[in-house]
Amino acid sequence: VEVCNIEGYEMPELAEANPANDYGPYKGSAANHNYVIKNVIDTLKGRTTATTNALEGLKVVEIIERIYTVRNEQLNLQ
Repeated sequence: VEVCNIEGYEMPELAEANPANDYGPYKGSAANHNYVIKNVIDTLKGRTTATTNALEGLKVVEIIERIYTVRNEQLNLQ
């Protein structure tokens, strides 16, 4: 996270993560997807428990949708 400017929210210190994958013009965080996929497999095989739940996934999608909405609104103002 490079910038976190949310009113009433203090950004916690985050642990270092793997560097983002470099896809040329796009650099993304897919480098960490293997941990999520491993957790799904291990959970389905009964070796561990899920590290997240559907509600948390829904919240992430809602945040992403709001980000795009605000971005589109700002682009329309220019």
